[in-house]
Amino acid sequence: MSESPQPTTVAISNTILKKHHFSVRRIATKSLWSSMVPLEHIDGLFTYAMALTRNSFEAEDLVQETYVRAIEAMGRLREDSNVKAWLYTILRNIRLNQVRQQRTRPKLLELDADGNTADLVIETAKDPHALYVSKVEKEQVRVALQQLSEEFREIIALREFAELSYQEIATLLNCPLGTVMSRLARARSKLGTLLSATQTPIAKEVAVVKAVALPGSDGEHELQEKCNTTSRAHAFYRHQVLGYLNPSMQAFVIKQEMMFVGTADRHGEADTSFRAGLAGFVRVLDEKTLAYPEYRGNGVMSSLGNISENPHVGLLFVDFTDKIGLHVNGRARIVENDEFLRDASASEPVRENIPPATGRGPERWVVVSVVEAYIHCSKHIPRMQKIDEEIQWGTDDVRAKGGDYFRAAASPRAQ
Repeated sequence: MSESPQPTTVAISNTILKKHHFSVRRIATKSLWSSMVPLEHIDGLFTYAMALTRNSFEAEDLVQETYVRAIEAMGRLREDSNVKAWLYTILRNIRLNQVRQQRTRPKLLELDADGNTADLVIETAKDPHALYVSKVEKEQVRVALQQLSEEFREIIALREFAELSYQEIATLLNCPLGTVMSRLARARSKLGTLLSATQTPIAKEVAVVKAVALPGSDGEHELQEKCNTTSRAHAFYRHQVLGYLNPSMQAFVIKQEMMFVGTADRHGEADTSFRAGLAGFVRVLDEKTLAYPEYRGNGVMSSLGNISENPHVGLLFVDFTDKIGLHVNGRARIVENDEFLRDASASEPVRENIPPATGRGPERWVVVSVVEAYIHCSKHIPRMQKIDEEIQWGTDDVRAKGGDYFRAAASPRAQ
C-alpha cells in the first residue's frame, strides 16, 4: 500500500472552509488533516489576519500558512495545550517575520472604503451587541476603528472578536497581564469616545459602546475567566443587565422606603450610606433618571463630598418583605432643592407630591443618570415584617438619632 501524500500548501488552500472572503469548496483531503487541526478557529484567525494586513488576499494567505505550519508541528504539541492560542501565536509570528523582512510595521485594521471589513468583523463576532451594531451606523464604527492606534486595534481584535482570554493575549503579545487589561480598557474608552463624538442618536446609545465592552469591570471579567464563571456571567449580562429602568423596575423603586448608597472619592476611598423616607422618596423622573432627597444630617456630608469629586454611585434597593433587590449604578449630580423644584425635568406631580414630614424638608437632591440596572437575587435576603411606628423625620434629638450607641466618644481615635 502506498503511503498517503502529505498535505501541500495548495491542498490546504482548497480545504479551508470560510464564510466571507474564502470560497467554500468540497475537498478530498479534508479528512486527512481536519481531525488534527480544528477548523472552528478559522473565522477568528481570518479576522485577526485582516487586522494585521488590511488585505483579504494577504489575510487568506496568512491563515493558510498558519494551518500549514500547525499541521507540521501538530505531532509535537502536548495533549493539554491550548490549541486556539497556539494557532494565534503561529499567525502572529508569521506576520512579524513578514514585517521584519519588509522592514516595515504592519498597519492594523485599515478598513477598506467599501466597509467590507467592518461587515466581516461584525458578522464573525459572537457577541449579541455586535450583531446589534451590524444593523446601525456601521460606517461610524468603521471610521472610529480606523482612528485607533495600532496597538489598540490589535488588542480589540484579539479580545472582542477572536475572544481570547486576558491570559492568552498576554502570552501571545509577550506582555504582563496588567498591560493587557489596561491597554484594552484604554482602547475601549477611546473607541467609545470616538463613537460618541459623532453626535448622532445611535452613537450616543450605550449599546454601541457595549459592542466592544461588556458590562462590569476588567477585574471582574478576569476573575470570571480565572474561576471558570464566564459563561454564567455572560448569560447574566445578556438577560438581566439593562441600561435603563424598565417599567417593572420603576414600579419597584417608587414603592421602596429605604436604599443603600455607595460612593467613592477621586482616590477610590469608598463609603456606604443608608437613605430612608416615605414610600416614593426616591423619584423616578424617567427611565434613565431618578432622584433622591438629602435632608439635614450630621454635617459630615461624606456621600455628597464623594459625589462632588467622583460622580459614580451605586444604589441598592432591598425589599425585605418580597425578598428581592435592585442595583442601580449611574452618575450623580447635586441639585439644590429650589433649583430641583424649578427644573422642568421635575414633573408637576414631583413638585406637588413631596410628602410632608414632621421634621425639615429636603435641602438638596441627588439626581442620578442610570447607567446599569439589574436584579439582586433573593436567595440570601431574610424576610422581614414591617412594623408601623412613628418616625421623627429630621429630628435633632440625640437619643432619637441613636446617641453614642457604640461608645465611640470615650474611645481612642486609633489603636
